[in-house]
Amino acid sequence: MLDVQELINLVLAKVQFDKEDNDSHIQDVNSDEDINVGDVTALINLVMDGPEAIQPVPSKMIKYMKSYSGNNTYRVEEVVGENGCRRYAMLLTNETAFAAGQLDVVLPANAKVAGVHVGDRASALDAYFQDNGNSTRIVFTSLDKSMIEGNNGCVLFIDVEGNGEIEVENVIFSDARGTAYNLSNATTGVNSIYESVKDGVKAIYNAAGQKLRGLSKGINIIRNADGTTTKKIGK
Repeated sequence: MLDVQELINLVLAKVQFDKEDNDSHIQDVNSDEDINVGDVTALINLVMDGPEAIQPVPSKMIKYMKSYSGNNTYRVEEVVGENGCRRYAMLLTNETAFAAGQLDVVLPANAKVAGVHVGDRASALDAYFQDNGNSTRIVFTSLDKSMIEGNNGCVLFIDVEGNGEIEVENVIFSDARGTAYNLSNATTGVNSIYESVKDGVKAIYNAAGQKLRGLSKGINIIRNADGTTTKKIGK
């Protein structure tokens, strides 16, 4: 049986599914013709609960699931930046209960991911990352079937050394059964909210006191240029 840590390493290395390769079919535990964090969740279920825990994706649903996100979105915001090191927060808004996630951070030249840390919502999960050249693959999951808590807020912090903007792509989350969801970026909607209140705003913080680049969903503490402080609920 394929070891869970070995499968995590394959996902980190961005190994692709190959229909002609027998090993690929073993690695593709949830049978969705992709090697991703959903397979990690499915394998953990198999190890802990036995073969009856595996629920393969029906063949007629595979193409549909590769683009399915459900009512789930993410965005990535820079929350701290100084001395050439920046911390980004990945915020998840999810209707589906998720057990694990993965993403690729595309980096500018001479930049690197220096560290990855789970947020409070994912405190029971472990985070892993691997440099793959011009991008870094991040995986976060739990070996004891712990879940991401709640439906809105930060699940991951990414520390980046170097200058230039990062891009995040190939964001996939897995539910408790091992079904993979390809999530879409909600940045556009958040920015449009920010545009409506930016005049007179000096800084914006979330409920945890972390500085934001714009309004986020949930409680936003707005420090105005005139010294006053207000709260706004982002929807």
